[in-house]
Amino acid sequence: MWPHRSARGQLLERKLMLRLYTRLVHKIFFQEEFRYNADTQHVLAKNGEALLAAINFFTSGITTLCSKTMEDTLLTVKKYETARYVLSSIS
Repeated sequence: MWPHRSARGQLLERKLMLRLYTRLVHKIFFQEEFRYNADTQHVLAKNGEALLAAINFFTSGITTLCSKTMEDTLLTVKKYETARYVLSSIS
């Protein structure tokens, strides 16, 4: 600050410097915050892909269990019962 400036001019200059400093601090803070958020989003996306793969694997297993394994089991039980009935009627 220059000595020939009035007190009002010095006050205005200080207020302006404070505003500029505050904006600079906010800019740095937000840059760090956005960087942190970007890193977090990257980790979430990576973990989301792993979770989706696990869910797809689980769903595939459940589909196989319900549509094939159960059907095959019931067919085997029916064939066993038929064979047992035929064998009991022969004896």
